Amino acid sequence: MLEYFIAPSVVALLVLSAQYFVFPRLEREKTKAVELFKHQKDTFGRVIELVDQCINSQNLQMLDQEKFRGHRPTSHPDMQEVNRIYSQLILLAGDQTIPKAFIDFFGPTIGGDVLVKRGELILSLRNELYDRKMALSPEEVGFYYNTNADDERKDS
Repeated sequence: MLEYFIAPSVVALLVLSAQYFVFPRLEREKTKAVELFKHQKDTFGRVIELVDQCINSQNLQMLDQEKFRGHRPTSHPDMQEVNRIYSQLILLAGDQTIPKAFIDFFGPTIGGDVLVKRGELILSLRNELYDRKMALSPEEVGFYYNTNADDERKDS
């Protein structure tokens, strides 16, 4: 008779302790992970926007006359915004090569194949955010730029 009373009581105590101690802790951890993901996603999206704006502000025809025929440079990104996003990257990115790759776009000159560097950065951000590799190579990540034809379409 005593064993019929003790076993259910022990199980009930275990379930109650889990409800009051374990489950709230798990829920807090889940909430933290979701918030971190949202902040990373927003910051990484802004990183790509700033890098694209930086690339578009360069005279890309100097890199490849044929590939960038008709490219018209746009305004350079605001450096306060660049510094703000750089600081957020330092805090949010687990892979610390990402902030360095980002800030390299805003130095005095962008060396090497800027579009491959952009592709590498985007793939690194994707890997950091989703923890999955993508079958694309950095060269296959597309880049579309502002041309005089774009401005003519806007005016129409």
